[in-house]
Amino acid sequence: MERFTLSRELDKILIEAMLFASEDPVPEETLLKLTGKEKTYLLELISELSREYEDRAMEIVEVSSGKYVMRLKGWVAEEIKPFLKEKYRLPRGMLRVLALIAYKEGVTKKEVASRLGKESYKYIKRLEEMGLISSEPLGRTSALHLTERVKEYFGLSPQELKEMIKRELGSRSND
Repeated sequence: MERFTLSRELDKILIEAMLFASEDPVPEETLLKLTGKEKTYLLELISELSREYEDRAMEIVEVSSGKYVMRLKGWVAEEIKPFLKEKYRLPRGMLRVLALIAYKEGVTKKEVASRLGKESYKYIKRLEEMGLISSEPLGRTSALHLTERVKEYFGLSPQELKEMIKRELGSRSND
């Protein structure tokens, strides 16, 4: 019986960790693969975890059919909101610009615009305002570089971000 309990607790820990770490709702299928167990067992564990969070700041919620998230309870989020620094997700276009700058250090504004379109100029400006990139004059354009603020924002040093992007690009075929 002890082995069953340990296994059950481990499965709950894995589900909790997956829900906590994921930015997007986690599909049931992913949780089933994670635990290697059947659906009824999984639903029991999710229900148990939800009850364990009843008196806490967090909750586990099924947000759409078979997809789960761990999030702050609404009233808690409202209470702490004034004390948090506003952090927002970067738009896809801005992430593409940042990835190009990380991948090709010293790339010029002109080259970014020619590869990603003229809209990239506004993304470059916003990334500079956020302190994520810097530019140095280079003739009639500017060379772009990542700043150390990248570490604060993403939790990665500029070098780690570059390596991650290179690995990601290397793992894709013909991208």
